[in-house]
Amino acid sequence: SDVSLLRSKGIELAGTVDLSKSFHVFGIKQQVGAQNAVAILLRQYLPKSKHTKLSNWSKFPLTEAQIDYACADAYASLRIYEELKRRNLLTASRKYR
Repeated sequence: SDVSLLRSKGIELAGTVDLSKSFHVFGIKQQVGAQNAVAILLRQYLPKSKHTKLSNWSKFPLTEAQIDYACADAYASLRIYEELKRRNLLTASRKYR
């Protein structure tokens, strides 16, 4: 899981939002990623290059495409959170200790 990966890198999370649980109200039972969440909530297309996603993220410097991908993903996450909050669809944050 993302939490396990981040923890292995020494990053501790104060809380997270489980998108899948927030999207149950739409009748969606499977995992929801940022691209689908943007389409459902914001009615916009979030382009995500599979080539960039699968590229070598441990090689520095990152490419311009990787930086653009990471920025778009981070901004999309913020917009998804804000829209879920606006619609009162946020699931309770889970504390990880």
